Amino acid sequence: FVGAVSFAQETNLDAEGNIQKGPYETNGFWDNWFVGIGGGADLSYDNRKIGITPALDLFAGKWIDPDFGVRAGYYGFKNIEPATGNKVVNNLLHADFLWNVSNFFWGYNAQRIFNLVPYFHADAWIGTNGAEIGAGFGLLAPIRINEKLSIPIDLRGDIFKAEQIGGSGPGGIISLTAGIAYNFDRTDWTRKSSTVAAYAA
Repeated sequence: FVGAVSFAQETNLDAEGNIQKGPYETNGFWDNWFVGIGGGADLSYDNRKIGITPALDLFAGKWIDPDFGVRAGYYGFKNIEPATGNKVVNNLLHADFLWNVSNFFWGYNAQRIFNLVPYFHADAWIGTNGAEIGAGFGLLAPIRINEKLSIPIDLRGDIFKAEQIGGSGPGGIISLTAGIAYNFDRTDWTRKSSTVAAYAA
């Protein structure tokens, strides 16, 4: 759901079948953007209970190069407060730094179906019980449909004060979502020329 993967018009193999890892030229500001929507479930915990609730995720981001990107989004879910049984609403604004380890270690490949993209995120929680700042890690696994579309599967963990979900002490959530992401033009990358000026001789 986030996370879309950029798709180029070339493979990462040279004429002899060896992997080429770049470097690649940096595209323009309006290139390599993506947006998406996803849904799934949260496993929330505090020192008194564990709960499972549905969740919604909306996001947009940009790949800076084939290896690294940034993403921002909205994540919302509801919990049941253990003491009162009241619903607790949480709205999470998150900013993510993405690292496509598939491209980083095995080279950029436009036709790769499955990529692994771990990321670090910082969060601003705004909900029924107030607001606070949180942080965590996640793993994005976008599955390529075509050049424009992907199915992002996202596993995320967050740590925060359990009061945010109606509990007490330390708390957090583990969430799993899936959805659809759309890549805007331009979606490909241009490999930097490896030509060395002959004039140096």
